[in-house]
Amino acid sequence: MKTKTPKTFKAPKTPKVKAVKPAANAAAPKVKKPRTTKIKYRILRLSVLSVTLCIVSLMIVMSIFLTSAYVTSYENQTKALAQSYGEVISNTINSLSLELQSAGGNQEVLNQMIPLVERQKNLETLAKTALFKDYSIAYHDGTTYNGTDISDREYFQKAYNEDQIAISPPVIRKTDGLVTTMMAAPTKYSGMKYVIYGGLDSTMFSNGLDKIDMGNGSNIIVLDRNGQVIAASDTSLVMNMVNYLESDVPGDKALAEAMLSDSEGTITYSNGSNTMLAYYMPIDGTDGWTIAVSGNYDQIIASVLLDIGIGLAVCQNSSLFLLPREKSRKTEAVFLVGSRRPGGKSKSLRARFLLPAFSFGEAKENAEGQLQISNTGSYIVMCIIDHKNSTDSPKDFQLSPLPAATPQALRAGSP
Repeated sequence: MKTKTPKTFKAPKTPKVKAVKPAANAAAPKVKKPRTTKIKYRILRLSVLSVTLCIVSLMIVMSIFLTSAYVTSYENQTKALAQSYGEVISNTINSLSLELQSAGGNQEVLNQMIPLVERQKNLETLAKTALFKDYSIAYHDGTTYNGTDISDREYFQKAYNEDQIAISPPVIRKTDGLVTTMMAAPTKYSGMKYVIYGGLDSTMFSNGLDKIDMGNGSNIIVLDRNGQVIAASDTSLVMNMVNYLESDVPGDKALAEAMLSDSEGTITYSNGSNTMLAYYMPIDGTDGWTIAVSGNYDQIIASVLLDIGIGLAVCQNSSLFLLPREKSRKTEAVFLVGSRRPGGKSKSLRARFLLPAFSFGEAKENAEGQLQISNTGSYIVMCIIDHKNSTDSPKDFQLSPLPAATPQALRAGSP
């Protein structure tokens, strides 16, 4: 009988536990970004917003003062021009009056014993040395040496009936049909009353008025008491005998009404294409003449807007200068946290090398004044230190270009 050999008990094999080697390039644990950085960035944004709002409010206040200053400057300039040209016109009228009275006091042009042809030649001789184109004499009934009748002319009536020197607006002369400005003065000879009158170039009072330059549409006009143009920067208004009171342009009509109010002041009006600012005043020594100097008011507003735009641009650039600087500091702070060991020391020479690289990038950014915002990328050229031995002190190393640093590479911090 066979006996069964008892089976020996074998102890269970202990499972081998393989040691897990840490990956050489394992990513370092994520480090939470310090909350203080976010708080500082929010405070900075709030500060920039507050400063921007303050500067915008200041610009609004400044725009009001700038507009007032420009308007005052324009008013002073137009007033000075009006006074200067008005004085020139007054002096010219005084000179013309003296010449006319001197010619009227010459007996050789009034003595009826002298033939008419000789008297006319004497008048021509006197006109050659005067500002007048010619002279003539009118009798009490308005008939003249030229054989015309001027009894219906206002300048004759005023000189004969009111014993005043009178200047007419541009009229169509009866002798030659030309547009002429007439001037008349009373005179006497041997108890008889006459009127001596002379013709003037209608553009005489416009001489020098075309030199004004106060923006597009700027001009100077002189109106008589009926609203007709006596002188203007645009002499066509004179030669066409334009009357501003009868103008189809509401702004020109409003200007004429203000000018004929026997006062001085300023008015803003539209000439159909531009907004104008005019200063008007009466001219001394005339029968109700008024001068007005008009400058382009739109040019004032354009100058104010330009100043405001420059101020806002400066404000914006000042605000944007702070944001990239804070972003650079924030990137440097994140890098420092991610590249340090628990003991506080840097993990590698690469980390030690990249820190001054960040600082250099910030300094270069500030020095060159290149503002970077939102999606603008910044490419930094850096180097990898390839160690030939495992020690921390580099006895022999090589430098090779490194692509733009990424957040993953910064967190890894591997040598």
